[in-house]
Amino acid sequence: MSHPPMSQQPPDQPNDPFAAPHQYGATAPDGATPQSAPLQAGPPQQAGAHQQARGPYGAPTGSAGSASSRNTAGRLALVFGLVCAGISTLAQLVWSFGPTSMYGTAFYDVFLIGYDIVVTITSLAACILGLIGLRRSNLPQRAAAIGLGLGLATFGPMVIYLFGRLVQSVFHLHY
Repeated sequence: MSHPPMSQQPPDQPNDPFAAPHQYGATAPDGATPQSAPLQAGPPQQAGAHQQARGPYGAPTGSAGSASSRNTAGRLALVFGLVCAGISTLAQLVWSFGPTSMYGTAFYDVFLIGYDIVVTITSLAACILGLIGLRRSNLPQRAAAIGLGLGLATFGPMVIYLFGRLVQSVFHLHY
């Protein structure tokens, strides 16, 4: 039994996505040249249709400045995380270098309550937005990860601090 030579393959069906590629030197059916009818996998494209570039595993890739490649939740998480870190740093400076006569005053109590509220809300927002930004796997995730990290670094100690103040107020513990 003899096999046909490789250059004499049967002609492929037109628009067959599983068709074998044309070989150099092979004649094309109906007098067409391989250069005039390239093979395409999948459905034929419309003329002038915008086709988005695809990265590995079929994920769309956008240009660095395009609106489709921005992770808004991740950027907001980064902003909230930086605001939270800035407020915490400012509060530490006030506590470290502020006059000791302000401790126990009404101003100090208002400062503590304001600090507690603002830092808790901004760190919680950074955590939530960071998690949302990390769930979007087809968008950049660095800002979301940094924002989540900054939010967690402040939210964890803030929860412990607020819990301690709650226990202290319930049991009237004063040191």
